[in-house]
Amino acid sequence: MWAGSLLHVTPADDEIVLVHYEYELTSGGRYRNVEAITVREGLIREVQVFFGGRV
Repeated sequence: MWAGSLLHVTPADDEIVLVHYEYELTSGGRYRNVEAITVREGLIREVQVFFGGRV
C-alpha cells in the first residue's frame, strides 16, 4: 500500500498531460515520478512512466 499526492498536472499538448506526483510506501521511503498520459476521445490511450527516485 502507498499514500500519494499530486505535485503538478500540466498539459503538454492537445493529447498529452504530464503528471508529477510523490508517494510514500507504508514500508518506508518517499519517491517521485512523472507520467505522460495520452488522452484521445476522452479515453486514456497510453501511459509512460518516468521513474524518479527517492526524495
